[in-house]
Amino acid sequence: MRPKILFLNCHGNKKKYKNVTHFCFESVSEAGLMQKFSEEKFYNLLRNIKSEVKLIVLSACHSSNLGKLLFDAGIPVVVSIHTSVAVLEMAAYAFNRIFLFSLLEGMKTGEAFKMGIGNVSSANLESGKICCC
Repeated sequence: MRPKILFLNCHGNKKKYKNVTHFCFESVSEAGLMQKFSEEKFYNLLRNIKSEVKLIVLSACHSSNLGKLLFDAGIPVVVSIHTSVAVLEMAAYAFNRIFLFSLLEGMKTGEAFKMGIGNVSSANLESGKICCC
């Protein structure tokens, strides 16, 4: 059985003077160093798996442009974070935990999404803030 869900959890960094988002990972070749992937590079990597994957979760700030590209390329369901928004890791965790658990329990994607959003809204986050910017 091949995976049907791709869950991507990383830092999304949007350049304010350009409308460009990079997704940041630890370098494979040099431990402790950051490696950036542009939306275009990620899109080119992920669009080739569309025949297998039915759901992509982009748990990264500013990821909605990439999400739209992947949806337009044929991924049936893409969950992402609005391009203008940065979120606390705690808020992303609160959403992801309930969203993914709800899917495992057999809930439909839209219902699981609403449950995840509800969990963020009711979570006791530091100072009541969700946005980190």
